[in-house]
Amino acid sequence: MSRSGREDQWQLGCAEWKKRGAHLLNTGQLSDCTFSVGGVTQKAHRLVLAAASPVFEAMLYGPMVEASSNNPITIPDIAPEIFKILLEYLYTDDINIDSFNNAYNLYYGAQKYMLPHLATVCASYISSNLTPKTACKAYELGRLFSEECLMKESLELIKIKTKEVLKDNSILDVQIETLETIFAQENLDINSELDLFNAAERYIQGHSEASKSKASSSKRIESVVCVPPSKKRKLSRELEKEKSSKSSSKKKSNSGSADDVEPTDMNASSSSLAKLSDSDSSQEDSESSEDDREEKARKG
Repeated sequence: MSRSGREDQWQLGCAEWKKRGAHLLNTGQLSDCTFSVGGVTQKAHRLVLAAASPVFEAMLYGPMVEASSNNPITIPDIAPEIFKILLEYLYTDDINIDSFNNAYNLYYGAQKYMLPHLATVCASYISSNLTPKTACKAYELGRLFSEECLMKESLELIKIKTKEVLKDNSILDVQIETLETIFAQENLDINSELDLFNAAERYIQGHSEASKSKASSSKRIESVVCVPPSKKRKLSRELEKEKSSKSSSKKKSNSGSADDVEPTDMNASSSSLAKLSDSDSSQEDSESSEDDREEKARKG
């Protein structure tokens, strides 16, 4: 037999399905369907995909078949590198995860194509690699797909490292329901309720820049913090003291340098708190007057 003939018989060098699958995936040999993922073309085999996923089976063999030699199947919601990792699992049973983001995005793909074992492995990786920066993102993923263990472990880390979570910019990207859940937890790692209120102020300011519904957002956040008017005024005074203390310390360290500038975020927060206090006081007076009028009307 000629050497070229032996090279064509690639199956002879693949004693295991794992090796045969990898060869088929990497070379596209014998492929009968094509995917377009983020502008990248990926050849595949309908039988292999359908044997692993009921979603692929319906997509490739069902009454509304999407695959044809002339029309690639577009995958709009998964990155090319993540889709390739997913296919590697289907062809070889290997799961190659090397980062939180890969696990996060691959978990979505596993849920989309109904691959429970892959989803479990991804969730385990996410849980084992939680940080203050990723905890909120992991919690929201768990809530979206009802992954109770992931939700629980994410919240536990948030409770242990609350101050770090609230200071990280990732807190600005969470849904308001997540913020409500965090603020409702007991035994948070905070110095005082002022930490929560400052985080709420950051959240409002961050979202008001990209949203026109600032007023409704502010009211929702105020209800999340659940601080009564009297305590808001107290928090406002505490914030003023904190601002003055930092300003004095800075002036001492710089010996009265002309470069001393008071932090604008402190001023903004203090102003916002003052407005909240005034608004609450006015609302209380209005509600009290209305109650008096109703009482007089009943007596009359």
